[in-house]
Amino acid sequence: MSHPNSVRVQGKKFDITYLKGNVMPDEALGLTKYMDLTIFVQSNLPVPLEQEVVFHEITHAIEKSLDLDLTEHQVEVLACGWVQVLRDNPALLDYFKP
Repeated sequence: MSHPNSVRVQGKKFDITYLKGNVMPDEALGLTKYMDLTIFVQSNLPVPLEQEVVFHEITHAIEKSLDLDLTEHQVEVLACGWVQVLRDNPALLDYFKP
């Protein structure tokens, strides 16, 4: 399975870069730089964890784009909740396709 290299959030294209080694600050697994339209994700994570980190960082991009001022905990629980909904209901995405 290949991982995404970009994602569109509120009309903006964010590049997703997978970083090797422990180069993230404070042992983070992901980082979103909204002004650069870039998401960084630690590489070589187990697939389920990588998916959660990618969704977490996309949630940060949405949060910043909509000026929601969510806490890190709120982003974490929303992202984990949505990932699990999508895992439990894989056909749900078909419902939202144009």
